[in-house]
Amino acid sequence: MNFTQIKNRLTEHFDEVSNLGYEVFCVVLQGSQNYGLDIYDENHVSDVDSRAIVLPTINDICSLNNPISTTYVRQNQEHVDLKDLRLATMLYKKQNINALETLFSPYCIVPDRYMPFWQRLCALREEISHCHPSQLLTSMSGMVIELRKKLASSGDGKQLCSILRIREFIQNYVGGCSMQECLTRHSEENYRLMMDAKLNKTDKAEAEALADKALSEVEKIKADYITKFGTELNPAPYLKLDEIRNDIMTFWIKAQLSQ
Repeated sequence: MNFTQIKNRLTEHFDEVSNLGYEVFCVVLQGSQNYGLDIYDENHVSDVDSRAIVLPTINDICSLNNPISTTYVRQNQEHVDLKDLRLATMLYKKQNINALETLFSPYCIVPDRYMPFWQRLCALREEISHCHPSQLLTSMSGMVIELRKKLASSGDGKQLCSILRIREFIQNYVGGCSMQECLTRHSEENYRLMMDAKLNKTDKAEAEALADKALSEVEKIKADYITKFGTELNPAPYLKLDEIRNDIMTFWIKAQLSQ
């Protein structure tokens, strides 16, 4: 599947979410295409899943309705994660990698009226991703633990693929790579291991051994980093993020009031 085909699919996601009645700030690809790990052949076809950041209405705000956080499943089983803007920015601050990766994806649909705000967010993405390293490492370590549990219960090789990807991501991150490099840089050996896992070519015993080794390495990298550098946070990028969020909300509220 080429770039244009993926963008066309995301446009369908955008239109369907809009037709549900949401004001959509953006729709951005999530998953394997962002890491260069997508496959399209007779054995496997990678999903086109996305995250849609949506804006709360004035009624949502005044009624204290919970921020939208749900998953819309299309007829073809593609998934769209719907996240209220307020929750989406909170997830950036939690250093949630599934949220952060969307700031780096080349596959996105953004209405013209919101493009200046999206560009401001993307200009800030490396700062956001490196302002609280201990939190990012802790968040990703927790993900590996959960993936290891899922591997044990399901035997699904996709879980091992994700574990190996996160292990390499963390190694690159503490090695001083940019977030963009961390997401897309794969050694030849690890790429082979991830593809074998994804296609369920790795037998159960080997998969569990690889997963346990990766988990141990991730935990050590996290512990060593925190011991050496502590848990310090640089709050400046988050203050800029809050400003962008507030500017988006102000723009959208004014638009509602003018209708």
